[in-house]
Amino acid sequence: MPKTVKRGDARKPCADYPLSTFFPDSESKGGKPTAGEAAALRVCGQCPIAARGACLEDALRYPLAEQYGVVGGTTAAQRRLIIRARRAASAVEDVLVEVA
Repeated sequence: MPKTVKRGDARKPCADYPLSTFFPDSESKGGKPTAGEAAALRVCGQCPIAARGACLEDALRYPLAEQYGVVGGTTAAQRRLIIRARRAASAVEDVLVEVA
């Protein structure tokens, strides 16, 4: 995942912050967000675009190994969980289709 935030929309609160805000030095491993992640999550929480999920869906297109930083109101660890859950749901759906 490129260390960028799509910032062309002036309505995005992230446009007023340096990219380093969203790519802190340390990353949570699935538990409580680090201080750097928490600061970025507060910015994302102000965003009507993140609330609609546009940034999140864009970030989820990247492979598990390329998930880092805070994007779409989620940490990399949270996005990895979402990706895994979606894969599992898709696998179950595939099995159900085969059974039917």
